[in-house]
Amino acid sequence: MNRPWVIWIVLVGCALLIVGALGLFTDRIVGMERERTRVEAEAEIEERVRLALSRMDAAASGILIIENQRPPLHFEAFYSPDDILTNAYQNVGKELVLRPSPLLEECPEFIRLHFEIRSGMVMSSPQVPVGNQRDLAEASGMDGKVLDRCAADLEGLRAMLAESAAEKGAVAGAGTNFEYLTMACMPAHSAWNRVEVAEVEQKASWMADQRQKDDNSLQEEAQYQKEMSYVEQGRRAQVLEKTQERAAQGAMKKVQWGKSEVAAVRGAKPAPAVAGAEVTTFRPIWLGRELFAVRRVVDESGARYQGIWLQTATLKEYLLESSEDLVPKADLSPVKALVVESLEGAFDIGLATLQSEPRALVTLPWRLEAGETVAVKPFAWTPLRISLLLGWIAVILALFAAAALLRGVMKMSERRAAFVSSVTHELRTPLTTFQLYSDMLAGGMVKDEEKRQGYLDTLCLEAGRLNHLIENVLAYSRIERGSARAKHEKLSVGDLLSRFERRVRERVQQEQGAMEFCCGEDCGGVELETNVTAVEQIVFNLVDNACKYGMEEGGSGRILLKAEVVGRKARFSVCDEGCGIDRKDLKKLFRPFHKSAKEAAHSKPGVGLGLALSRRLARALGGELAVERREGDGACFVLELPVKGCRGG
Repeated sequence: MNRPWVIWIVLVGCALLIVGALGLFTDRIVGMERERTRVEAEAEIEERVRLALSRMDAAASGILIIENQRPPLHFEAFYSPDDILTNAYQNVGKELVLRPSPLLEECPEFIRLHFEIRSGMVMSSPQVPVGNQRDLAEASGMDGKVLDRCAADLEGLRAMLAESAAEKGAVAGAGTNFEYLTMACMPAHSAWNRVEVAEVEQKASWMADQRQKDDNSLQEEAQYQKEMSYVEQGRRAQVLEKTQERAAQGAMKKVQWGKSEVAAVRGAKPAPAVAGAEVTTFRPIWLGRELFAVRRVVDESGARYQGIWLQTATLKEYLLESSEDLVPKADLSPVKALVVESLEGAFDIGLATLQSEPRALVTLPWRLEAGETVAVKPFAWTPLRISLLLGWIAVILALFAAAALLRGVMKMSERRAAFVSSVTHELRTPLTTFQLYSDMLAGGMVKDEEKRQGYLDTLCLEAGRLNHLIENVLAYSRIERGSARAKHEKLSVGDLLSRFERRVRERVQQEQGAMEFCCGEDCGGVELETNVTAVEQIVFNLVDNACKYGMEEGGSGRILLKAEVVGRKARFSVCDEGCGIDRKDLKKLFRPFHKSAKEAAHSKPGVGLGLALSRRLARALGGELAVERREGDGACFVLELPVKGCRGG
């Protein structure tokens, strides 16, 4: 490249245009977000309240959904399953096998007691086994103190249900708490958290229309916030209702599961469903300061009521903690008026609806009291600003990458130019010699036989030099493309050394130098598996470099090739007695095409590929090629290859 500064100017200009455009875009986007934040600041408190209600409903719905999925048989301490078969697919009699209820072993979190009420006010609990079942439970490892505590809770519940209904002034026909409890779970009774889907969709459509007309002003209106709260309440109530209904249907299927499965295995017709069988969803209800949830079960044994006594204080604390970051210092207050609604004129009351309580939970009859307001921070790392920051980082990194890539391309261009210059020079001298000597020999101009033989020897020497150059270039090109193919052989270190002894010795003799071989005592018994051709090329390159740079003009130098085994490595050292390597050249020694055209023009031939190729080949074989620091004159290169094992071992 004759004018690299032009390319750099173009790159800098493009970078300034990109940065300027991105800066203008960032300023506009941040300004729009700042305006949007200002508009939404007054509505943030209500938004946090709605999010807190959503969290609390999600946390509380898990408890109700799990309990709605629970089959009715689990409310007995020990029940007789219908799905027990022998190995002959015979149904075991229902009363022959007892299975402990999962509720007997461990009461779920946030639940104080499970209970069941049959006709005649007969109460029981899976956590309160009686008679022989109590003995069986204690024999199974149940703590007697825990059973006693549950029994005391059951007695307290029995007394609580026998008391006069605290809400009897509001609910006609509910003389006792038991009657009030049963009214709340009647199938025909409208649940307190039920909403009209059409009304929710109508309000959502109205909000969407108003938002399109005047978004900024509507955000500040209390009516708009109230309608939004009701719509979100309605969405959560619809999801909860559908989920609970599916869970109750699953529990209902388990009532008939045993008989149907047994009939299917035996090839008989499935047992008919019990007429009028049903399992309603759990509906929460307040009895004084305690929170319960109750459902109605009807099967072949008749109608009964199953309920859960929630740990009101613990559950309340858990729900508040789940939203403490949104509404600190908040509180939950009971909303008893939402528990029961008018049923076909049975209750002569006027109860509030869900819409009148925008901060009420839809899972449990609680109202969220927000407490202290949360101040809106003037600045915050919003997702948009984080995205812009990441965009700026990406653009800056891309500009640096483009600059680095351009610098690399320019360096590669310079290296290619140097390589072409070096190869051209390396080819010109032997080709000129070939042309001159071949013309003289072909024209019969050389009559002296001794001189003729000398010309032929020179041609062979130059041919070998060209062959070595081309071999290095092609081998490096194959490695760069990743198309090199290696054929590995198993042989000892001594045998490997003898493979290329003749070739390297001839190369040293061409320089009229002395070649010395040294092989360790254990080299003959240590075996390695490697590519012999690649190792020979590495060693020959090292010896060739030693001949070029480690001998004085006219020879008289000595080169040592030493083979030894150190640990799990075979070491091949090529050392000379030359002037050594300058410290400043050590870092660039193994770079490809490091030898410049000026150096190649001197008396020492080469294009700077030998050492780079040798190191790449060594690492491809799982070894390493390095320069060994020596005190005094000369250079020493060490090739290390992994050892496979010992012969006969």
